[in-house]
Amino acid sequence: PDRDEKALVTFVDIIRWFPQLSKLMLIL
Repeated sequence: PDRDEKALVTFVDIIRWFPQLSKLMLIL
């Protein structure tokens, strides 16, 4: 269960980070 939760949190983190990554790519 811990691993699943951790994976889910990581997935959410990636989704939340995606907009910032897009901005970074736009800057580049």
